[in-house]
Amino acid sequence: MLFKKIIILPFFIFSIIISNFSQVPTNKISSINTRENLSQNIVQCVRQDKTVLLIQDYPPFWKNRKFRILFSIIVLILLVVFIYAWMLRVERQKRIFKKMVEEKISELQNQKDILEGVNKILTDNQNELNQQKEDLLELTSLLEKRQLEIENQNHEIQKQYDLSQHQRIKIELQNKEINDSIRYALQIQKAILPSFEHISEILKDYFILFKPRDVLSGDFYWAAKKNNKSFIVAADCTGHGIPGAVMSMLGISLLNEIITSPHCPKANEVLDTLRFKIINTLAQKDKDSLAKDGMDIALCIIDYDQMKLEFAGANNQLLLIRNKEIIEYKADRFPVGIHSGEFKPFTNNDIALIKNDLLYIFTDGYIDQVGSSDGKKLKTNNFKQLLLDYHEKLMPEQKTALEIVFEQWKGDYQQIDDVLIIGIKI
Repeated sequence: MLFKKIIILPFFIFSIIISNFSQVPTNKISSINTRENLSQNIVQCVRQDKTVLLIQDYPPFWKNRKFRILFSIIVLILLVVFIYAWMLRVERQKRIFKKMVEEKISELQNQKDILEGVNKILTDNQNELNQQKEDLLELTSLLEKRQLEIENQNHEIQKQYDLSQHQRIKIELQNKEINDSIRYALQIQKAILPSFEHISEILKDYFILFKPRDVLSGDFYWAAKKNNKSFIVAADCTGHGIPGAVMSMLGISLLNEIITSPHCPKANEVLDTLRFKIINTLAQKDKDSLAKDGMDIALCIIDYDQMKLEFAGANNQLLLIRNKEIIEYKADRFPVGIHSGEFKPFTNNDIALIKNDLLYIFTDGYIDQVGSSDGKKLKTNNFKQLLLDYHEKLMPEQKTALEIVFEQWKGDYQQIDDVLIIGIKI
């Protein structure tokens, strides 16, 4: 806009100058007489009717010297103004261009910073990728190593499995042989134990509660009759299962040998003789040796005709219920077999019987059984109370009641020992 104003200004001045050079001075001009030759420069003054007309002839304004000088000045001014305007325009364009350059440089700098940031991020990502690549390679190597170890372990496991299968088959065969042997031993033990039919010929009214912990039992019962006297034994041998069963068969065999002698021994003499034979049979010589196999026994000899009873016990007592009261006959506190204490003869207890007396001999399996909610043993006092609670029942019913109580007491616990209770009613 400034440039346009500067260009227009000289033309405006030039138009004013031309108008001044072309102006003719006059008073009241009424007419112009052209009758004379106007080629010459004449000035006439005509007076007519009080009117004077002055006519002067001027040359063209562009031939005027002042005009030429003024025109040159104007042209020079225009030239200067044009140059100055052009310089202003150039300076403005220069400033605009400089600003644009600065903005572009700033934009490029920002882009450079952004690119540097992006480049840094890409570099970091590349480093991270390289690290991950190294970790992946290391992990791959570790996995390959682990896989090789697993393959070796699988191979070893397969070998162990094959070996275990072979051993399992071998063990199964051995177990079958052992079970066959146990079943055969059970048949032998059952054959050696007196049958209930044989016992019914010896005892008039009785029950036998017999619950082995394992297939074979270390507890045994034995009955015999000699000189009209009934012999009945409840015994607990050292050990359970096969060792206990072997001892029980040895005990039964020795008792049969003792009872077949011509002399009819007393109860304590039977136990003395049995102890002597066991020590000799098992070669028990040293009291401090580990071989202290033996048995705890309660032996009763009943004479139904004379209503007399002989009792001898090795750690196993006798309970007699008469008139709703329990009478306890203590046993000697040493076993039938070698032991560390002093060797004494067993005590013989002579007891007079009356009708409806109840005799109970037993091993410790029933009273030592753990159970109930607190895992405690049943104990002797509770067992005595049970006998008092059930003694008025028939003998088979007493057996059933004692067996039910035992199972209820045991509950989910394992049976810890062989159980043997013999009840006899006079």
